[in-house]
Amino acid sequence: MIGIASGLGSRAVPLQAPYCAAKAGVIGLMDALRVELEHARAGIRVTTILPSSINTPLFDNASSKLGVRPAPIPPVYRPEAVADAILYAAEHPVRDIVVGGGAKALTLTQRLAPRLTDRMLLFAGQGFTRQRSDRADAIGRGNVFEPGKANAATGSYGRFALRGYIYTRLLEYHPNRRRALVAGLVAGALAARRRR
Repeated sequence: MIGIASGLGSRAVPLQAPYCAAKAGVIGLMDALRVELEHARAGIRVTTILPSSINTPLFDNASSKLGVRPAPIPPVYRPEAVADAILYAAEHPVRDIVVGGGAKALTLTQRLAPRLTDRMLLFAGQGFTRQRSDRADAIGRGNVFEPGKANAATGSYGRFALRGYIYTRLLEYHPNRRRALVAGLVAGALAARRRR
C-alpha cells in the first residue's frame, strides 16, 4: 500500500493549516496501518510518500483567502518526481520516501530544532510571502464544491519546477547509502567534539 502525504504533514507551515493537518492525518493513518498489518502478519508492506512542493494544478484551482493566487513554497519539483517515487515504492517496498531535498530539509530541521524552524518561517515573513503569487485571485473559484478545470498533471509553475531530484535518487532510493551518510555525519560530529 502506498499513501501520498507531504513533507508539510511532518511540519506545518502558515497559511496551509487545513492542508498540513490533512497530510499529517495521512502520515498517522499509514503509520498505524503499517504496524497493524505487521502485527497481523498480513504480508502487506506500507510506504508513505512525502513530497516537497510539486508543480500540480493544485495552486491554480485551490480557493484562496490571500487576495492573490497561492504559490508553492520553493523549491518546486515536477510531478514526475512523485510518479517515480510511487513506482519505486511499488517495486521496492520501503517505509517512507521523501521526494525532493526541500521536504527533507524541512522535516530534518523540524526534528532537530523545531523552534529554529519556527524562526526560519518567521524570518522576513518568508513563511508567508513565498506562498503568495503575483497573479490575481479568481474570486469564488475553487475546487472545494466542484472539480477544478485541470486537464493536466502539471500546474503553472513549470518555469520554476526542478527537473532533477538528486537527493531522492541518491539517498531515498538507497537506504544503505542514507544510513552510511548518517553514520559518517555522526562519527564526524563525535570526532570534532573530541578534538575540543
